[in-house]
Amino acid sequence: MKKVNVSTKHMGKFAGKWVAIDSQKNLIIAVGETLHDIAPYVTGKVGDTKKIKAAAFKVPYKDEVADELGIKIEKGEGIYLGGVGGRIKGYIHKLNVEIAGKKFNCPIVFSREYLVSFNLLGRDSF
Repeated sequence: MKKVNVSTKHMGKFAGKWVAIDSQKNLIIAVGETLHDIAPYVTGKVGDTKKIKAAAFKVPYKDEVADELGIKIEKGEGIYLGGVGGRIKGYIHKLNVEIAGKKFNCPIVFSREYLVSFNLLGRDSF
């Protein structure tokens, strides 16, 4: 486990690691290989006022989500996504999704070129 004090804007550099986040300050406060490594930052007794209320999760690699779902990224329908910073190549896949108990078929784009430190869910069919 490594103690850090890094803005959540830099989440991408911790891909594949478990992180503890101080959600009040939007800071990554600890990084580890396992949840057990960062447990001192995210576990404790109820009512412990000295403890930072931190959240824990594993930061996925960019391709990890598609790999876990068994999706071959380049088998989707190719599309270019553009914005202020330029454009990236993505691939549309129609997937069955369940959110808040609602099930629907939704186009989801995966891209190996998306370099931002978080995954994004848009509004098309959502």
